[in-house]
Amino acid sequence: MAITARTALWIALALLVMAVPSVASADDGTERDTLQERFAPKDGRFFVHGSATALVRDDFYHSIGYGGDLGYYFNERIGIELRVINLHSRLAHAGEKMREEHDFVPDLRAPDALATVGTRISWGYGKVLTLGQFVVHFDPQLTLHGGLMLAERRLVPTTTAGIGFLTHWQKGIQIKLDLQASVHFEQRTRGTIPAVGFLPVFSIGWSPGAGGDL
Repeated sequence: MAITARTALWIALALLVMAVPSVASADDGTERDTLQERFAPKDGRFFVHGSATALVRDDFYHSIGYGGDLGYYFNERIGIELRVINLHSRLAHAGEKMREEHDFVPDLRAPDALATVGTRISWGYGKVLTLGQFVVHFDPQLTLHGGLMLAERRLVPTTTAGIGFLTHWQKGIQIKLDLQASVHFEQRTRGTIPAVGFLPVFSIGWSPGAGGDL
């Protein structure tokens, strides 16, 4: 009796299904590696992080800062975050030279503080073995924030967006790095001008009940 291609396919699938239980354990009875539960679940958990940052723009100011993030994850994928940053800004060498030689000051205002609210979207979860003994659990994330920047007593609308890398450690400790582009819409004599910059944020903090044994 001839065997059609469809019949051969069904036979192959049946053999595959019967073979699956046999690979769940080795010949000596020991269990093979299987999918495990998350080391650090985020669903329904708050987090608080302290942050350090630098605002890099193509202007006459150097800005570094510190602050904090407070947030909550609705599920394993989506969370909301409030970010507040205090910035210390000074004129760069070119700005100081312009002020000393020509008594000019930059048209842009010096950034003093930043407050934004936004979302964090985790698009994956994994772990990697480093140095042969440390297991790092991580979430790659997308970030999008909007808010206001205080610049010499002026409030400037601000948007930041980028990628994040959230790592999980024992006792709920979390370390994350955000690499964000920033856009600040400043009102100047010739109209509203967008100032584009780069805002990396390094944070260390805690999420209660989010980490177990490695």
